[in-house]
Amino acid sequence: MPVEKFSSVSDIPALPRIDDDTLARRMRALWRRAFRISPPTVNHGVTFFRCIEDAQQSRRKETIKRMRATAPDGSAR
Repeated sequence: MPVEKFSSVSDIPALPRIDDDTLARRMRALWRRAFRISPPTVNHGVTFFRCIEDAQQSRRKETIKRMRATAPDGSAR
């Protein structure tokens, strides 16, 4: 892909406008694909932590668990 340089912002061509229906359809397809690849984890209820460090550690553990679940060979680092 060639690199184009412009001397000012006014020289940059406008992006093509996508109609709202097409944009909405593309966004729905993108979100469906994202949720299929990595479904959201929903913890029901409220979890209380003693300190922010405990909350961050819990978040890291959940992230690693989620990464391992979506890794092709099941072994995310």
